[in-house]
Amino acid sequence: MKSIPSPGIKIAIPNTVLHLSRSGPKSDISILVEAGATCCSPHYAHLQQEIAKFMQVYTYDRAGLGWSDLSNNPRDAESIALELFQLLEASNINAPLILVGHSAACFYLRVFAHKYPQWVAAIVLLDPSHPKQESILDSRAYTPAVKRVQRKAQWLARLNLIGFYSPVFKLDNPKISTLPESAKTQLTWIYKQLKTYITSEAEYAQFSNSAKQALSKPKFNDLPLKVITGPADMVDPVQHQHWMDLQADIAGWSSIGEHIVFKDAGHMTLFTDKKNAKKVADEVLIFCQKHGFVT
Repeated sequence: MKSIPSPGIKIAIPNTVLHLSRSGPKSDISILVEAGATCCSPHYAHLQQEIAKFMQVYTYDRAGLGWSDLSNNPRDAESIALELFQLLEASNINAPLILVGHSAACFYLRVFAHKYPQWVAAIVLLDPSHPKQESILDSRAYTPAVKRVQRKAQWLARLNLIGFYSPVFKLDNPKISTLPESAKTQLTWIYKQLKTYITSEAEYAQFSNSAKQALSKPKFNDLPLKVITGPADMVDPVQHQHWMDLQADIAGWSSIGEHIVFKDAGHMTLFTDKKNAKKVADEVLIFCQKHGFVT
């Protein structure tokens, strides 16, 4: 399969080159989407399209994912926050931003908000990971099974066989099957790249460390914060309640934090499903209006 041109621009920072994409009308303040662990910009295509109807919105690919080059830095929250800062400093984006983060991006943004507060006007978190979830849910992100799958994918990619069989990526997966065709074409190409699996394993491997790094940083004080939860994947009643409690706890990281639940949405379908993405974008708009970021 031929390479797919990047929809955005490539920006060089120390140790790597990152891909940045912009949509929407110019606005006094912009939104930037921070992807969940192992995810990249095409996963958020519906969400970017919906937000772009009322605000300028940026997506970017972390090092080693999407159209971004690999980095020698560890794939932990500290390094990811640093690379995001370097990207923003090298771009023509104006500070501050409204940051929208999914899943483990919660860790990256808590570190980023502490180290680079001048860049942060507000935060919206989509079904965020909690720094204590591994112990509370008794579930590890980086298990021997995850390692085996990622290593198998790396082996297949090195042999150029990943196009025939991928143990990770399937277009008929309901978590991505409702994405725009253009995004699915992009992901099909991205998931044939060796760097995708090297970086995915590295982010999984650093999940626990990133959680510790986030937990070591202060909470958000009175920073505008909204948590949007999609709990439908949590079918076990006990795990479901734990997840809801963890989500509510994150909303409490700010004295003005809000928490809303889309009970029929899952961890990924919260934004990969077009209807859900529109609902999330609507909530982002309400949040921005409430705090005076848009009129």
